[in-house]
Amino acid sequence: MFYPSQGDAKQKVDRPYVDVTDFPNVKPIFEEILGLYNKENKHMNLVFFEDALEHLTRIHRILRLAQGNALLVGVGGSGKQSLSRLAAFTSGCGVFEITLTRGYDDQAFREDLKQLYLRIGVRNEQVMFLFTDTHVADEGFLEVVNNMLTSGMVPALYADDEKEVVINGVRDEVRAAGFGETKEACWRYYVERCKNNLHVVLAMSPVGDVLRTRCRNFPGLVNNTVIDWFTPWPKQALLSVANAFLTELELPADNRLTQSKAGINDHLGTVTGCRVGSEQNACHIRGHHNLYNHSHGDRTLVNVILVAIADGLRGPKRSPTVTHCLKQGIGTFHIQVSVLLPGKGQARQVFGVG
Repeated sequence: MFYPSQGDAKQKVDRPYVDVTDFPNVKPIFEEILGLYNKENKHMNLVFFEDALEHLTRIHRILRLAQGNALLVGVGGSGKQSLSRLAAFTSGCGVFEITLTRGYDDQAFREDLKQLYLRIGVRNEQVMFLFTDTHVADEGFLEVVNNMLTSGMVPALYADDEKEVVINGVRDEVRAAGFGETKEACWRYYVERCKNNLHVVLAMSPVGDVLRTRCRNFPGLVNNTVIDWFTPWPKQALLSVANAFLTELELPADNRLTQSKAGINDHLGTVTGCRVGSEQNACHIRGHHNLYNHSHGDRTLVNVILVAIADGLRGPKRSPTVTHCLKQGIGTFHIQVSVLLPGKGQARQVFGVG
């Protein structure tokens, strides 16, 4: 195990391994780093239960290696992207990610990659290239990524005049390193630097046969990466998330989670496990939080929320797992749908989606 110091990483200081013995000792370190991350980037609200820390330290270690690339396999909402961003911040890597737009094609993809290679090749920055299955607007993108993993360079990325500019940008460093000043020597130096500074992190879903087919067609996705499987979070991890969000609420003692009786935390943990995305998960827990804050003495408002949940159960796109969990949650209530339907607008406002 090692000490993940963000400051040392940015200053390129040698960092010896330090044994921190177990995850409880790692947790406050990453909590401090998360605070630093949130000051400089879009806010992330993460709960560091043991499984999350295991994945986080694993990704961090991969990014600290030269030519360290990762294939993260897990369903959507399992935290692959959030943990990757924090691991990159911890290791001193920048983050590069494409933004899909209407008509985004292979040429637009290559133009974006030129900006990436400018950072890792000319500016000599360590950069994590985060590429998810939602970024695969064209299967040809994966052929490009496969080449990046196997050779470190995208074939025919630069036109002749652009390649000349790149070579001139590193010529002085090549001369100082004693490799000569030929174009071939400069280009080899540039490609080798790109390979060492580039860290490709693929976040893919294992659902269906798509990933299996892609790995068969593009073997670099498997042969040149460290594979990290994100299995379903255990119940204790989900309860940790629920506890973290409900800590500041003044809940009745008999509604808290106890060893002998499941309470609100247990309910939230169970339903949280059925959510299909991290943002949905956060909205769901915020909805419970807002409902509790706004419903004191107002049983009608609680009933309105139950009607909204009942409407969701009848939705054609509701997954069977979510339907089962929600039915368990409201099965004991008798809802007068015909009377309370006009209040659905208020329910949507409480949940923050209207």
